[in-house]
Amino acid sequence: MVPVHQLAGSLSKFYCEARPLPKNEKDIENLYNLNSLLSIRAAINRHLSDIYRNDDMLRGNEFKTSNNILDGLLKQRTRPGLSKPVTHKKVIGLADMKNKILLF
Repeated sequence: MVPVHQLAGSLSKFYCEARPLPKNEKDIENLYNLNSLLSIRAAINRHLSDIYRNDDMLRGNEFKTSNNILDGLLKQRTRPGLSKPVTHKKVIGLADMKNKILLF
Protein backbone atom coordinates (compact mmCIF):
# COMPACT_ATOMS: atom_id res chain seq x y z
CA MET A 1 0.00 0.00 0.00
CA VAL A 2 1.27 3.45 -0.94
CA PRO A 3 1.74 5.77 2.05
CA VAL A 4 -0.66 8.72 2.25
CA HIS A 5 2.03 11.40 1.85
CA GLN A 6 3.36 9.70 -1.29
CA LEU A 7 -0.16 9.37 -2.72
CA ALA A 8 -0.84 13.06 -2.03
CA GLY A 9 2.42 14.05 -3.75
CA SER A 10 1.62 11.89 -6.77
CA LEU A 11 -1.84 13.44 -7.02
CA SER A 12 -0.35 16.94 -6.98
CA LYS A 13 1.83 16.05 -9.95
CA PHE A 14 -1.01 14.20 -11.70
CA TYR A 15 -3.38 17.17 -11.50
CA CYS A 16 -0.83 19.40 -13.23
CA GLU A 17 0.11 16.91 -15.94
CA ALA A 18 -3.19 15.17 -16.77
CA ARG A 19 -4.21 15.64 -20.41
CA PRO A 20 -6.82 13.90 -22.56
CA LEU A 21 -5.70 12.15 -25.72
CA PRO A 22 -5.35 14.63 -28.59
CA LYS A 23 -8.09 14.41 -31.21
CA ASN A 24 -5.66 15.31 -33.99
CA GLU A 25 -2.00 16.18 -34.47
CA LYS A 26 -2.62 19.94 -34.17
CA ASP A 27 -4.40 19.58 -30.82
CA ILE A 28 -1.29 19.69 -28.62
CA GLU A 29 -2.60 22.01 -25.87
CA ASN A 30 -5.62 19.83 -25.17
CA LEU A 31 -6.72 20.31 -21.53
CA TYR A 32 -9.39 18.72 -19.40
CA ASN A 33 -12.46 20.80 -18.59
CA LEU A 34 -12.70 22.01 -15.02
CA ASN A 35 -15.56 19.66 -14.20
CA SER A 36 -13.62 16.74 -15.68
CA LEU A 37 -10.71 17.30 -13.30
CA LEU A 38 -13.07 17.51 -10.34
CA SER A 39 -14.81 14.33 -11.51
CA ILE A 40 -11.48 12.54 -11.81
CA ARG A 41 -10.63 13.52 -8.22
CA ALA A 42 -14.04 12.29 -7.02
CA ALA A 43 -13.62 9.01 -8.91
CA ILE A 44 -10.18 8.39 -7.37
CA ASN A 45 -11.59 9.18 -3.93
CA ARG A 46 -14.49 6.78 -4.52
CA HIS A 47 -12.07 4.07 -5.67
CA LEU A 48 -9.99 4.50 -2.51
CA SER A 49 -13.10 4.04 -0.40
CA ASP A 50 -14.15 1.00 -2.46
CA ILE A 51 -10.86 -0.72 -1.66
CA TYR A 52 -11.43 0.04 2.04
CA ARG A 53 -8.80 2.69 2.29
CA ASN A 54 -9.83 5.28 4.87
CA ASP A 55 -8.11 8.24 3.24
CA ASP A 56 -10.53 11.04 2.32
CA MET A 57 -8.99 13.04 -0.53
CA LEU A 58 -11.63 15.74 -0.41
CA ARG A 59 -11.47 16.63 3.29
CA GLY A 60 -8.34 14.96 4.67
CA ASN A 61 -5.50 17.09 6.04
CA GLU A 62 -2.94 14.90 4.24
CA PHE A 63 -4.39 15.98 0.88
CA LYS A 64 -4.66 19.70 1.66
CA THR A 65 -1.63 20.58 -0.48
CA SER A 66 -2.76 18.52 -3.48
CA ASN A 67 -6.27 20.00 -3.24
CA ASN A 68 -4.81 23.52 -3.07
CA ILE A 69 -2.73 22.75 -6.17
CA LEU A 70 -5.85 21.56 -8.00
CA ASP A 71 -7.80 24.64 -6.91
CA GLY A 72 -4.97 26.92 -8.05
CA LEU A 73 -4.74 25.11 -11.37
CA LEU A 74 -8.47 25.51 -11.94
CA LYS A 75 -8.27 29.23 -11.12
CA GLN A 76 -5.24 29.67 -13.37
CA ARG A 77 -7.06 28.08 -16.30
CA THR A 78 -10.19 30.18 -15.90
CA ARG A 79 -8.37 33.54 -15.82
CA PRO A 80 -6.84 33.55 -19.31
CA GLY A 81 -9.70 31.54 -20.81
CA LEU A 82 -7.71 28.32 -21.26
CA SER A 83 -10.61 26.23 -20.06
CA LYS A 84 -13.01 25.02 -22.71
CA PRO A 85 -16.43 26.59 -22.42
CA VAL A 86 -19.45 24.42 -21.77
CA THR A 87 -21.12 23.43 -25.02
CA HIS A 88 -24.85 22.91 -24.76
CA LYS A 89 -26.91 20.83 -27.16
CA LYS A 90 -29.65 22.46 -29.19
CA VAL A 91 -33.10 22.52 -27.64
CA ILE A 92 -35.36 19.79 -28.98
CA GLY A 93 -38.36 21.34 -30.68
CA LEU A 94 -41.92 20.41 -29.70
CA ALA A 95 -42.60 18.88 -33.13
CA ASP A 96 -39.48 16.71 -32.87
CA MET A 97 -40.49 15.55 -29.41
CA LYS A 98 -43.98 14.58 -30.62
CA ASN A 99 -42.45 12.67 -33.56
CA LYS A 100 -40.02 10.89 -31.22
CA ILE A 101 -42.85 9.82 -28.88
CA LEU A 102 -44.86 8.47 -31.81
CA LEU A 103 -41.91 6.33 -32.91
CA PHE A 104 -41.84 4.48 -29.58
